[in-house]
Amino acid sequence: MQAKVYIIGSSGHAKVVIDAIEAEANYQIAGLLDDFKMVGETTLGYPVIGDLTYISSLAILTEPEPVNLFIAVGDNFNRRAIAEKINAMGKKVNYIRVLHPKASISKYTNIGYGSIVMANATLAPEVQIGSHTIINHNASVDHDCILAAFCSIAPGAVLSGNVHLGELTAIGTGSNIIEKITVGHNSVIGAGATVTHSIDENQLAIGCPAKAIKIRAMGEKYLK
Repeated sequence: MQAKVYIIGSSGHAKVVIDAIEAEANYQIAGLLDDFKMVGETTLGYPVIGDLTYISSLAILTEPEPVNLFIAVGDNFNRRAIAEKINAMGKKVNYIRVLHPKASISKYTNIGYGSIVMANATLAPEVQIGSHTIINHNASVDHDCILAAFCSIAPGAVLSGNVHLGELTAIGTGSNIIEKITVGHNSVIGAGATVTHSIDENQLAIGCPAKAIKIRAMGEKYLK
């Protein structure tokens, strides 16, 4: 019998998370939790059953087992804020990993809890993926890369070997990062950029080669 998992979020990113969980077939989706949707609204046939406070009642029902959760929110800062809110509840929870069966993942790769690797993504040996990180469709992460928690790699992005990403960093669609580059925390690499030198923290960098064009405030939106 499959264990139940509750998905936090019910918008666009939740759709691809649901699709990957169904493909992996390790968990049964028991419902969606969303602070901004009405109970009964559905995403891909799964209903919103409550908001984050619903976790408290679930924890009572499942004691002593933890509640299985996955935060399906695309924005890195918002995903971290939700994790912090849940952790502050003091309930026993387990953030599952979601690994699409069509992803190519080296057995020498380490993937943190609450992270997802989507279809046709590639993770090479000795890649380290932090917790609650998104590796999107057709992304490629080469050997010895280190990605901190709450990062996101958009579809088609390529990270060469020994790239290091700080927490909350977002790598845009179709961008390329050459080997041995560091991108600081809370920075964003724009879609289609080519990164040939390291980028400091809290930067928005675009172009070929990528150049930092502005300082980002913590929590500033980058997903439209």
